[in-house]
Amino acid sequence: MIRKLVREPLVQFLLLGAALFALDAWLRPSAAPTANAEIVVSEARIRNLAQNFRRTWQRPPTRVELEGLVEAHVREEVFYREALALGLERDDAIIRRRLQQKMEFVSEEAAALAKPTDEDLSAYLKTHAEAFRTEPRATFAQVYLDPRKRGAAPSSTTMRTSRPFPAEYRTALSTRLATACAMASGSTFSSGIGSAGAS
Repeated sequence: MIRKLVREPLVQFLLLGAALFALDAWLRPSAAPTANAEIVVSEARIRNLAQNFRRTWQRPPTRVELEGLVEAHVREEVFYREALALGLERDDAIIRRRLQQKMEFVSEEAAALAKPTDEDLSAYLKTHAEAFRTEPRATFAQVYLDPRKRGAAPSSTTMRTSRPFPAEYRTALSTRLATACAMASGSTFSSGIGSAGAS
């Protein structure tokens, strides 16, 4: 009788289904019980919902509207927890981007609150000295001296500047200016820059 019963297609189908169900239950890891399955809407959360409503609509919510806001919050929390339980947050580009934005915001806020000390700034400057290095610069003012008014060879007093050039520029600049001016005017030029800067 048992053999005849086992040969029945319906019985075979039920036995196969039970075996698959048992195999699935054995292979699938049991879900960890939720630490707190209860959804609690605190007074602070209700005040926050009411403030957001007031900011949007420029008036406080009515009792019915506030109850609707609380219901919507509970519904959102239920879907949020279910999505986490199903692992829907994994491999989602939008969620990853949003989390990245929030982390950047938190990091910038923390960096703004932490003021560096003089020692921190000195250490950073020492480590990144090349980024703050500037090439040496020199400035000068060109003064045209009319030989018809002051003579062909201006004196060192006439050529004296209030801010002399650094020593490393003085000789080269004096020679180049003298040569350029002599070539442009076709006459001789007496350089007084060296003596003017030295005095």
